[in-house]
Amino acid sequence: MIAAGASPLSVILTTYVVNMRHYLMAATLAPSFGAFSRRRLALIAHVVNDESFAVAVSRSRPPDAAVFLGSAAAIFVAFVGGVTVGTLIGGLVAEPERYGLDFAFPAVFLALVATQLRHRRDWLVAVGSALAALAIAVRLPGNWHILIAGLTVSGAGALFGDPEDTA
Repeated sequence: MIAAGASPLSVILTTYVVNMRHYLMAATLAPSFGAFSRRRLALIAHVVNDESFAVAVSRSRPPDAAVFLGSAAAIFVAFVGGVTVGTLIGGLVAEPERYGLDFAFPAVFLALVATQLRHRRDWLVAVGSALAALAIAVRLPGNWHILIAGLTVSGAGALFGDPEDTA
């Protein structure tokens, strides 16, 4: 956005909106960390990430604090290692898309979604949202398909709820 000349306010607001998911992840994780001191919680807040969250909630609900922290530690080591390797030799790969490396990030999120698909209903929502996103993508420019499909599916999920919830 900065390279495209977007205003600082646009960059800040976009960053905030994209990262609002951390509020939802933190709210889901909160019951698992009730016994932790505020100081430890402040440190743990720095390692909340999509991958560790998905691993923790796919294993148990409420998520197990030890599973989350173990996953977060593994993700941290992998991230730092990946950044180090990428910094040192990343320039040697002139066309990453030629090797499919540009698909690595979407592949991670597909794998995270796959761990959540336990019931027929889950698969219907996943396939339905993918089809909706594709249908919108061919009609609207930019990334509107992500926003519209995401809001639609999130709304449907909130409306119909989780069949495993007993509350």
